[in-house]
Amino acid sequence: IPPDLEDRWAQLANSVPGICRNFCLDDELENCRNPELLALSFIDACVDHLVRHHLGMRPPAAAPKGKGKSTLPRQWVAQLRKPVLATELRANNTQLTGFASQVNKWNAGMRPMPGETGLRVGFRMISPQEANEIWRLEFMLCSIRDPSIRVEADEVWSGKPQESVGNAILPEVILGGLGTASATLPALSRALADREPAYLEMSKAEAMEFLDGTVAALEKEGFPVILPPWLRSSQKALGLRVKIAPRSGITYDREHVLGVDQLVSYHWQVSVGDTILTEDEFRQLAESKSEIVYHGGKWMRLDAQVLQNTVKIMDENGTSGEATLAGALEAGLAMPAKGGLPILDIQVQGDIGRLFNELKPGDGFEILPVPDGLVGTLRDYQVVGFSWMWFLRQLGFGACLADDMGLGKTIQTITLLLRDHVHNAESNGTSLVVCPMSVVGNWEREFQRFSPSLRVRVHHGTDRVVYDQFLQTLEESDVIITTYTLLVRDQLSFLRTEWRNIVLDEAQNIKNPATKQTIAARSLKGAFRFCLTGTPVENRLTELWSIMEFLNPGYLGDLGNFRANFALPIERGGDHEQLALLRKIVKPFILRRLKTDRNIIRDLPEKQEMKVYCNLTTEQATLYQEVVDNMLEKLAGREGIARKGIVLATLTKLKQITNHPLHFSQNGSEFRPERSGKFQCLEEMLEVVLQEGDKTLIFTQFTQMGKMMEKRLQQHFGVEVFFLHGGTPQWQRDDMVNRFQRDGGPPIFILSLKAGGTGLNLTAASHVFHFDRWWNPAVEDQATDRAYRIGQTRNVQVHKLISIGTVEEKVDQMIEQKKELATNIIPSGEQLIVNLSTEQLRDIFSLSSSAVSE
Repeated sequence: IPPDLEDRWAQLANSVPGICRNFCLDDELENCRNPELLALSFIDACVDHLVRHHLGMRPPAAAPKGKGKSTLPRQWVAQLRKPVLATELRANNTQLTGFASQVNKWNAGMRPMPGETGLRVGFRMISPQEANEIWRLEFMLCSIRDPSIRVEADEVWSGKPQESVGNAILPEVILGGLGTASATLPALSRALADREPAYLEMSKAEAMEFLDGTVAALEKEGFPVILPPWLRSSQKALGLRVKIAPRSGITYDREHVLGVDQLVSYHWQVSVGDTILTEDEFRQLAESKSEIVYHGGKWMRLDAQVLQNTVKIMDENGTSGEATLAGALEAGLAMPAKGGLPILDIQVQGDIGRLFNELKPGDGFEILPVPDGLVGTLRDYQVVGFSWMWFLRQLGFGACLADDMGLGKTIQTITLLLRDHVHNAESNGTSLVVCPMSVVGNWEREFQRFSPSLRVRVHHGTDRVVYDQFLQTLEESDVIITTYTLLVRDQLSFLRTEWRNIVLDEAQNIKNPATKQTIAARSLKGAFRFCLTGTPVENRLTELWSIMEFLNPGYLGDLGNFRANFALPIERGGDHEQLALLRKIVKPFILRRLKTDRNIIRDLPEKQEMKVYCNLTTEQATLYQEVVDNMLEKLAGREGIARKGIVLATLTKLKQITNHPLHFSQNGSEFRPERSGKFQCLEEMLEVVLQEGDKTLIFTQFTQMGKMMEKRLQQHFGVEVFFLHGGTPQWQRDDMVNRFQRDGGPPIFILSLKAGGTGLNLTAASHVFHFDRWWNPAVEDQATDRAYRIGQTRNVQVHKLISIGTVEEKVDQMIEQKKELATNIIPSGEQLIVNLSTEQLRDIFSLSSSAVSE
């Protein structure tokens, strides 16, 4: 009933006299109970009678010339002229289906098409139980709204009412749908020759053609097709299983270096699921040149070209041989890239297998004692970390420590290097630490703090030595610290020695395999290599390849094979099996602990405070020295308040310079991060914080600096950044706090120390950065407590940024020396300074040679 007639139709149905329900035959009882159906039946009967009556009054049309027999349309019209419609017409199903389609088009405006019933024809492919049996394509009706509702063709022809699909005329719907589908699948004409078609029998060749192209064409036309489960999974069921074992007669143990260059035996086999195929069985499959094969009681669909490629590789290289450990793995991993079968599993057997199994962190290797000479205490997980790195070193493998930021990658590495120099005291050689410029000073300070016995030298600055003098420096040093930039610039000097250990900090700096600094890092000579990073993969899997290629050259094969075998299938195709295989391959060499891990949380203090030492840029150092020189000139002959004013003004200027040159000069020049070592350091740490999904507070004393940070960080990270200062209205202040505290709110909140240092609850943050120092521990602690307070459910990491070799570092040392006194007795840092003599001021304000990193 058309929507605009529904109300009138309901009124008509309700007007049917009740006595009319008493004149029903037994098969019409259902209609009699429903007044709407009874009215519809009455109208149908009236219309049918009137049409037949008027047709009967007209003479029949003349038969077409040359046609001795009645055509199907003439049969139909002749039946319509009779008082009662005949039960059948003389025609087969194919003819009837075609004619029905013509009639449906003609009266489409007067009655609903089968598609409007909410049903459509669907197909189910049934594979035979034996190789030579017939395939069968079964028919069914599917609900368009709910594909899980299906009516099998057998049920349609049984005549039983199907409540799940309403009152549609099912035989008409299925015949109409099959007729439409026959334009795409002509073989359906065989099934339509039957009175009640329920399925189509197909040969193997027809089934192959159906699966190769017809399925997609039918689905494009809107016909659902259900395929055998094995068809979706069998492509991945066939693959290679690679076995790697020690060379015959050779034994390995923990005291002997293994490494990826060790010669091993390898062998690969083809398997179907868990079943290993002999070489003859595999060749028989390949020679069949059919993409659908029956083997071991199972049907499989295979790529004939892949099979041929695998046979070619088998003929050219064989299935067994000897190679380095890296070479054996590369040979297996390169197979898919050369068009062969995918790798399903790699097994490392014998002594090598035992050693590989022992690489699982915390299980199977010795937890070492902390070496003599370490000043400080390692947490339990840090002892595990350095012990794991040492174990891999003993085996000759490179290791990647990928702990979350704040878990102490630096101290674990220093402990490792210290153990090497204590445990292998008779060995010669110098260790190399390569890191970003912004953390060079931090590494130097951490070595001085935790292992003062090691002779550490920083290779940077205009006074750095190269070539022969560089070699002389190595003889006088246990550790050299340098930057990625200088690794390229002074590459010839770094290549003149065999390094005892090579450590790359923030190893994501070599994530691009083609950059100069990556190539320079890989070219370094040294068997024992380590990478430190909180993000071994940032965007692409090739970043992981680049890091592993530095650690264990050749282990993941060449870059082209890695891309074809892992990167493309995983990143573009979402191949979970290849992802699982890659994880299995690299797992022994990457140790990653998260600060959310239960064991780690138990081992961490609720609040971790750490000092982050940052170098100045050359521009900052120049401005700094000019301000200090100017102060010393002005102090001559000054006393009292005037003298104190000069000192306090100088302190403010020096703080501004160490923040950023533009903060001091305010000359309208561009705010570039690389102009400030401290800001570079902040951005690098924030990048890790955001990648880990954490939120952070950043405190500064200066509104102007806060505004510059807000603009830059918002632009750089593409996130909303809040800045609360003394000029922020109360309503806006409340809105910022509420939004920051919500899940999904802005991740960065900058606060001026005076306006935001007290009275706020910002427990959504788990990191606190003190960008510039107030030099009053009580004030800084109050600010930190915006995050570290009741309601905080996570450990809070507090980062205090300090510019190396400046007044910031020297005042911090003065405060540390007085920490044993009560906080309220200690004057602030400024008050400690203003009363110093000119010589003392000269000493504390002077710029150390270590301040500038480049």
